[in-house]
Amino acid sequence: MVGAGAVGRSFAWHLHRGGAHITFYVRPARLPELQGGLVLHPLNGRGAPVRLSDYGLVSTAVEVADGAFDQVWLTVPSDGLRGAWAEALLAASGDATVVTLQPGPGDGDWLAAQTGPARLVSGIIAYLAWHAPLPGADRAPGVAWWVPPLTRVPFSGAPERVAPIVRCLKAGGLPAKAVPDAGARLAAASSLMMPFIAALETVDWQLGALSAPATRAL
Repeated sequence: MVGAGAVGRSFAWHLHRGGAHITFYVRPARLPELQGGLVLHPLNGRGAPVRLSDYGLVSTAVEVADGAFDQVWLTVPSDGLRGAWAEALLAASGDATVVTLQPGPGDGDWLAAQTGPARLVSGIIAYLAWHAPLPGADRAPGVAWWVPPLTRVPFSGAPERVAPIVRCLKAGGLPAKAVPDAGARLAAASSLMMPFIAALETVDWQLGALSAPATRAL
């Protein structure tokens, strides 16, 4: 899992629950922050906090080459993706499936040039994830996320590479599906998510307040 922000940690939790062994790849300066476990708040269902501690940590391409990983998930922002560090990491990843969640123009082409298109799987972050607590929320510091109703996270790529991803996420409690072209679904996903984000902002980011009766005024 390249990156350990809100997106990386939330996907890592579901993959872990689905049977995958997780290793985070982060800058050396961030290693102490991840030692000792992570507090997570999956808000679908009861929303009780959970703890993830069974994972590995690496910070160099040499460690990646030694690890013989099956999948490499890129959860860093689009503007932080390209660089010598990414080229070295991808070169060290062998034949691992490379899962990209970056929506930036040209990101897919750049990654395909590094890995070959056959290894690349494209996905969409089809849910909300953030560092908790938000102002006014009574939560332990950690990462929280919420999956909107009827959402299934889409992935596209070679069927033999997409299938294990979808299977593991579904086993870990995150609805997912294979689609012909995840990139083509990005605009539709954004149009569905924006109203949720706007509504949450009006109620100080409290999910429970979305179901409260609206106040009418003249």
